[in-house]
Amino acid sequence: MKVLVIGLDGVSWNILDELIKEGLMPNLENLRKNSIWGDLGSCIPPVTFPAWKCYSTSRDPSQLEVYWWMNVDFINKRFVVNNSLSFKGKDIWDYLSEKGMKSIVINMPGTYPAKKINGIMIAGPPNPSLEKSVYPRHLLIKLKLTSYRTMPQAKWSLEGVEVIRECREIHHKLFKLALSLMRQYRWNFFQITFVLTDPILHHFWEYHKNLSTDNEIAIELRKFWSELDQYIGQLVNEVSKEGYVFILSDHGMVEMKCKVYINNILMQEGYLKLKKSKYLISKLHLYIPKKTVGQILAKMHLLDPVTKILQKVGTLEKFNPARDLELSNELVDWERTKALNLSDVVALIYTHNVRDKEIEDLILLLNSLKYNGERIFDRVYHSYEIYEEVKEGTPRIIAVPREGYEIAPGLARKTFKDSKHDVWKATHRMNGMFIIYSEQVSSKKMHASIYDIAPTILSLLSVPEEKFVNEMKGRMIAI
Repeated sequence: MKVLVIGLDGVSWNILDELIKEGLMPNLENLRKNSIWGDLGSCIPPVTFPAWKCYSTSRDPSQLEVYWWMNVDFINKRFVVNNSLSFKGKDIWDYLSEKGMKSIVINMPGTYPAKKINGIMIAGPPNPSLEKSVYPRHLLIKLKLTSYRTMPQAKWSLEGVEVIRECREIHHKLFKLALSLMRQYRWNFFQITFVLTDPILHHFWEYHKNLSTDNEIAIELRKFWSELDQYIGQLVNEVSKEGYVFILSDHGMVEMKCKVYINNILMQEGYLKLKKSKYLISKLHLYIPKKTVGQILAKMHLLDPVTKILQKVGTLEKFNPARDLELSNELVDWERTKALNLSDVVALIYTHNVRDKEIEDLILLLNSLKYNGERIFDRVYHSYEIYEEVKEGTPRIIAVPREGYEIAPGLARKTFKDSKHDVWKATHRMNGMFIIYSEQVSSKKMHASIYDIAPTILSLLSVPEEKFVNEMKGRMIAI
């Protein structure tokens, strides 16, 4: 028995239905007709870090001790960047290793640096060093020979056509690598994750609303999705007669209405304090029209040389059009700060030395926030209402916005930014997607949770239930 998992970061049926209607994804359409399929509820927050690990461990962010790309450490007055070593708990491939079964895992976020497994691990982004992205090490030569990389070098906000072409090239190399490893090595569990679907949707959502036009970007997007569908078809054909195929995403995507800067509000209310000297200097870059400057430089063919100069002097990120003013260890006045938000999509509000009355006041304030007369937050929770293991590093308040609202982790000139003024045109939604396919499966539509996938896969591969049932949140899907 074999299980193949194909990950599509940020993809949901509201997107795929349109692509299928355009005739761009016939393989996916045929798979759906003969499978168990439906919406896949994500974790809170529905973000790449930690969602892919919530899938592979069936543990929630509090059990993993990772809630976002970074964690807050008020005790040591710092932000901590997360990687594979930050996560607690065993993954699918760890349980399989205990039974002597082999796994190949390619390009899943949250796996850098690559850990030793019974099989092959090629880490997904962010993976700054190729050398630390590979286990076993001898495969590094193979990756270098193919110029393997996970992210494009073209600028997302400024070089639309070029960046999509580069994404297509990266996906092609990823597919060829997967096919090669799939055929060359023995395995029981195989996972390949296509991560670039997420930024493609964030940046080019408006073009997805009318893909049939002759616009150059729309043409490239049609090629991007059509090729991805072909890769899915070929990978499924490799295992369809001897196992199960899971196609799934970590969260979905929906059109963005507005970006909300919760830290602006926390500053106004006196919860968040910044070091004045650092803030005044950092604030200057908010007034530079970075996208306009970038477009002018691109037309003059000066964007690359200017980018290299800024990179050398360490100020490139300040001129990224997608960047707001980020919170940093040096910028936050840790002694006087009582609360801050460190997450996008959902507000994760960390508190320190705050009275219960102040917490309740803050919850009331968040519940009252409106944009154009509409309440922003669907629900504001105490952490113990949604997380299994509330600890020192757990955010105290979790505010889940209504669909279409993006919560920003930084600061900006204004608290609310309409999507037409932002480089992102789409934001995350709770529901992703899933398909479970094999020749033995009867067609059925249902709703499942991201936590249900790992126990289902382990049961199919005959790992005894008692080995994982007490450690996992999810339930096995009846197949």
